Amino acid sequence: DIGHNTEIYGWMAIASGMGSIGSLKYEAIITPDSVTHVPFTVAWTQDFAEAPAFFAAMHTFDGGDPSHMRQSSVTATNAVMWVEEETCTDAELAHTTETIGVLVIQEGVIAVAGSPIEVGVASADIDSVVIPFANAYTDPTVIAGIPTHNGDAEVAIRLTGVRDTSFTVYSDVPNRCGDSGHVPESFGWLITNSGQFGDMEFGQGTYGIYAGGKGWRTERRSRSPRRDVAEDHRAAPTARGPRRRAFRARCPP
Repeated sequence: DIGHNTEIYGWMAIASGMGSIGSLKYEAIITPDSVTHVPFTVAWTQDFAEAPAFFAAMHTFDGGDPSHMRQSSVTATNAVMWVEEETCTDAELAHTTETIGVLVIQEGVIAVAGSPIEVGVASADIDSVVIPFANAYTDPTVIAGIPTHNGDAEVAIRLTGVRDTSFTVYSDVPNRCGDSGHVPESFGWLITNSGQFGDMEFGQGTYGIYAGGKGWRTERRSRSPRRDVAEDHRAAPTARGPRRRAFRARCPP
């Protein structure tokens, strides 16, 4: 069965470079088209006091096999990540090169221009975990980062609901592939209202797959006005120059 019901996902887009939004430091990076199934170290120059929340997503479709991102060893200066294929279709895990968009951002809670942003790190196994947040949101966008590699089975982080004071996630192991259980995996998370903070923009979209395998997607850009905030943004050196990159929480197609 390759059909799937319609799902809602959160997305964010940001120009590459480093800076701060409110008191939260961040850096956005575009990798070369060279990330594969082999562990790849991505380093940043932002001065973090401790390991930041880590987000990454593929921005190319060079390889057609269902795949997602995994990570390990996030520190204050770098992280290791790779493309992980699922083994439902076949047993091999080799994947061609992809370009990856990366965002690292300091954990914390801030309120800017009357709207809050919360960033944290959590962990979950196959059972649902409730993650509370501190503020009220009128049009919340939730972004779940990519999981660690504490367990060998392929896994992606799935959201199952967003409520007034919390959201619910779990580690999703492909139903027909191996484990009926899985050890907890850690991941970064972010919640804010849809709209724009300086060089960051947040929104939601929907995605579905018809039974015949044809995919469709709609994306809704927030109609909220731009929220101007005092932001320090310094473009990091890059051969491609500053570009806006979209980050979308996704699991294997």
